[in-house]
Amino acid sequence: MQTLIVVGVVIAVLFLVFAVVQFASRPPRDRSRYDTADSRAGAGWAADTDD
Repeated sequence: MQTLIVVGVVIAVLFLVFAVVQFASRPPRDRSRYDTADSRAGAGWAADTDD
């Protein structure tokens, strides 16, 4: 029974390491999640004022 628990823990740790490596090896995104089409076009909050 203890051997089965040890094997399960080893498999879980290997899966976790694999998932972290896959996540870390992704290429970076080109833009941030806050970068919208409006901000790229230059229309920010200042463009909405009536001054």
